[in-house]
Amino acid sequence: MDAKAEAADLKAHPLPPEPGTIATPVFSVDFTTAADDMVLSSIYEIDQQTKNLQDEILRLQQQKMILMDRAIRDNIRQDRYSELREIPGKKFRTIDAERIQKDWPDLSKQAAEIEYRRLKEKISKDGPTLKTLETVFGKQRVDQYCTVKQGPSTVEVIPRGRF
Repeated sequence: MDAKAEAADLKAHPLPPEPGTIATPVFSVDFTTAADDMVLSSIYEIDQQTKNLQDEILRLQQQKMILMDRAIRDNIRQDRYSELREIPGKKFRTIDAERIQKDWPDLSKQAAEIEYRRLKEKISKDGPTLKTLETVFGKQRVDQYCTVKQGPSTVEVIPRGRF
C-alpha cells in the first residue's frame, strides 16, 4: 500500500486511541440556532463553557509543566512516540556603554548628542509625557488640564435572579 492509500485508509478507519489518552471533547451544540427567548441564556452558557475550558487549559498547562520539568530533570529525551527537541533561545544584544565610552569617547559623545536631539524633537512635537508633567506640577494641577475620555461600554449576560 502506498502512502496516499494508507493516509486515505487511516482517514476512513482511524486507529483507536492509545490506552491512557484523553479523548478530546466535541461540543456539537450550535448556539446560533437558539430561539429568541433563549439567546441571552445561550450567551451565558457559552461564557460558562468558556470559563470551564479555560480552567481545563490551565490544569493541563500545569500538568505539562510538571512533566516537562521531570523530562529535563531525568534527561528523558524520547519515549515511545515523542522526542524532546531543543529550540535555541532568541539572541539579543546589550551594549557595554562604559566600555564603548572609554574606547570611543568622541563617537560616544556624538551618539549621545544625536539621541538628545531626537528626544528633544519628540518632546517639542508631542510635549512632555503625562508622568513628567505630574512629577513637575503635581497630579492635581495637571488634572485641571486633562480631558478624560472613556472607552466604549461593553455588555455582559448574567443569569436572572442570581446575584
